[in-house]
Amino acid sequence: MDEIEEKKEFMPKPIQVKFAELYMQVPRKTQIEIARELGVHENTVANWLHNKELRAWLNTKCNKMIESSLVKLYRVGIEKALRGKFDFWKVIMELAGIYQPGMKINTDKAELIKIEVVQAQQQTQQDNNSSPEATESHQKPQNRSGQE
Repeated sequence: MDEIEEKKEFMPKPIQVKFAELYMQVPRKTQIEIARELGVHENTVANWLHNKELRAWLNTKCNKMIESSLVKLYRVGIEKALRGKFDFWKVIMELAGIYQPGMKINTDKAELIKIEVVQAQQQTQQDNNSSPEATESHQKPQNRSGQE
């Protein structure tokens, strides 16, 4: 008799969910600080970090957090690149899975990324201009690239 064993999705305990929240905070707390805040032994935290299922679940949460922040990260990256600092881009691209050390970079998507970032900047400017706190300096569009 062949039985297909169903793999159940990992469901963290409530204390593990709280652990994930503390673990992903910036600035990051140490394992000892997290253990004290949760009221568990530091070995418990270390064991959680070695648990493959919990680790996979935690990585999924981290990836979702990164994906939801990419537009902001792209904007920061462009501002840094305009000042001649390019290391930030490497980190962003590695986090997003776009770049891995040693791989050839496909520049076909670069124009699409540029368009997305420019659109995000324009939307931010529009949002700032429509707010009651908008001042004259916010209402004048600034061209950081020096191009017309």
